[in-house]
Amino acid sequence: MSMNNCKLNSLKDWEQWNQQFTLTVIAADLWEMIEGVKAPKWKPVESEISFYSCSTQTSTQSHSSQSQTVSEDSVDFTELSTESQKIYISVITLYKNKLKAYNNQQLVIQKLIDFIIQTVSSSYLKSCCNLKEKINVWYINLQKLAETFIIQEYDQVRDWYNKALQFLTKIKNHKKWITEWEMIIHFT
Repeated sequence: MSMNNCKLNSLKDWEQWNQQFTLTVIAADLWEMIEGVKAPKWKPVESEISFYSCSTQTSTQSHSSQSQTVSEDSVDFTELSTESQKIYISVITLYKNKLKAYNNQQLVIQKLIDFIIQTVSSSYLKSCCNLKEKINVWYINLQKLAETFIIQEYDQVRDWYNKALQFLTKIKNHKKWITEWEMIIHFT
């Protein structure tokens, strides 16, 4: 995850910061999660081996005749039937794969959180990034703040534009008018 030295110190930095953040999120394959379209992966729960011991009652009955009682809490893999062992191995393999995917996602999310903490000014962190909220909420809050700024900036540029459109006959300082016009063109 590269950090292109872009900082969100003011809302004028939003476009560059947002582009870097978006590229980073897309590279991590988390864009749908950031948009809120897809939920993050849940931590999988490991299946209890005792669940698979039901099919081994015939074998446990033969063991109980030898004065060995098996409690449900302490079922050994070798006590399972061959079929139950195969199913349990498949379930555990699936669990391990899901756990690996979950852990990888958590690692990438933590890197994104670190990216935000390192690149967003402390005042924006305080106002937009509540530690109790998910990272997609952080992004939405930063985005709303930036959109508000962009609307205000647009209104200001529109006012400058309207002022610059005054008839040249009303303008007393033509050099000042040209400078203002050039500034407006630069902002648009």
